[in-house]
Amino acid sequence: MHVRLLPLEGGKPIEITQPVVLVGRTDECDELLQEESVSDLHCVLVMSDGLLLLRDLGSVNGTRVDGKRVRRAVLLPNAELQIGRLRFRVHFLGGSGPVNPDQRSSRS
Repeated sequence: MHVRLLPLEGGKPIEITQPVVLVGRTDECDELLQEESVSDLHCVLVMSDGLLLLRDLGSVNGTRVDGKRVRRAVLLPNAELQIGRLRFRVHFLGGSGPVNPDQRSSRS
């Protein structure tokens, strides 16, 4: 699965290709966002079982999905993700996005 975060106010898209992506302002992060409203360790994005999961890491200015402040969330196609003051549109590539649990093959 490949996910692209498209900035709504211009700028470079963020490509999510790794299973775990740490987002923030420090060099420790996989995705550096040099914006003062973004915390040093702001949030983490995890790809698992066809889903993109988000967890806020106690950021000062918060993480929002479709305008609602969240600590944890599942990101769906076309959701609006806000990290500090930066806003992105979630775009899934190479598939239709999250897997419907009813469509998963069962394992015996």
